[in-house]
Amino acid sequence: MEIVEYNSKYHNELICFLEKCLPESGRELDIKGRHKAYSDVENIT
Repeated sequence: MEIVEYNSKYHNELICFLEKCLPESGRELDIKGRHKAYSDVENIT
């Protein structure tokens, strides 16, 4: 895995990564609730 600066072209890959990795730590991706910031990463402050 290579760490790269976020670009909107990677959005789908980011969501897939979170959907896979969060359950491995006992959590679930809630893109419309708790994790909604990941829907608009470019504007996270």
